[in-house]
Amino acid sequence: MEETKKGFHSLYVWSIFFVLITYISPILFILAVNMSDNGGEIQSENKTIELLPWIFFLMPVFLLVINVLVAIVLKKTERRIFLNCAKIIKYALIPFFILGSILILLCILMIFTPVVIMMFVGPMLVIIFSLSGWMTLVGSAPFMIAYLIQAKKEGKYKESFAILIILMQFFFVLDVIGMIICSVKERMK
Repeated sequence: MEETKKGFHSLYVWSIFFVLITYISPILFILAVNMSDNGGEIQSENKTIELLPWIFFLMPVFLLVINVLVAIVLKKTERRIFLNCAKIIKYALIPFFILGSILILLCILMIFTPVVIMMFVGPMLVIIFSLSGWMTLVGSAPFMIAYLIQAKKEGKYKESFAILIILMQFFFVLDVIGMIICSVKERMK
């Protein structure tokens, strides 16, 4: 088995860019919603302004597709590079998911306010934030899955272990735990 060359791989740049886009897209979504709401005359002239909120809201889906394509195209890349990309993304997104969880809890608390409209707005926001967060989680999974497929092919992991860790990539907190387990196992050999 060939040893990994120490150094910086260009795929790490995409991983960092992925994280930056993930943090910036909710801010851009809010700005786009304000732009489309504020400019009645601008809105009628320029239809792209109407689409901007949807583009930024669906950014996790776009990033998921890009990550899947990158993992497929670069499938010959050394497995540890995929693991390092997964580490960059998953560790950097921990504050994002903590903040998202706090927002979801606040929206749940809205349900119990005496204002009747909040009974309807709170659950809707919980669904929107949860769906957006889960799509971001799934968008961060392709590099870890690519690592596991390569490690299984090279005989590093049993198929049952690889499948378990792949399934863990679709659940909050478990995805990071699975990545940590793989990182520890990778260092042991």
